[in-house]
Amino acid sequence: MEELLLEFKFSESYGKVFPLFAKQSLMNEGLLSNDPDDAGGATIFGISKVFWRKDYKIVKALWDAGKYMEALEYAVDFYYRNFYTTYLERIPIDTAYRTFDFGINAGLKKSVKFLQRTVNQINKIEKSYGAKIYVDGVFGMQTVNAINKVPSSLLLYNYKKRLEEYYRTRKKFWKFGKGWLKRLNRKLRKG
Repeated sequence: MEELLLEFKFSESYGKVFPLFAKQSLMNEGLLSNDPDDAGGATIFGISKVFWRKDYKIVKALWDAGKYMEALEYAVDFYYRNFYTTYLERIPIDTAYRTFDFGINAGLKKSVKFLQRTVNQINKIEKSYGAKIYVDGVFGMQTVNAINKVPSSLLLYNYKKRLEEYYRTRKKFWKFGKGWLKRLNRKLRKG
């Protein structure tokens, strides 16, 4: 997987932040997986046969035909369409990456809701970083402005803590938990 990503050239239209996120998340997801305990069923580049049937079929067909770069290109575009928003570029990069990466596992809307709840929790305790924001899973300027009022290290610590709590409640934590937590705590490669 790493060799494939080293050869891959991201389009300039993706900007500078998304390629960093996509590379690391693709490394986290790996290439092919078909674990019977995974609710998503078979996956390729983390694209689930159960949850993303059409996209899975397309990328799998490209892979099976030996069109490896085209399959990776499709997966990269899939990540951009489904889990990325340019609003992520307006908040601290480590929190932005966690929002993107958790979105791949649980959906971007859920990831943003967790982030919004974290901001509200901090504001409730600290009472000095701003007003409560509406928890709707929509990543807009209200969310960006609220995030940027909270010290980035405080936000990242509490957001990761909330995500870890979520993972620990999952039925399959006994099997996948170690990997989920390793992924959650892995530092973003910024180069």
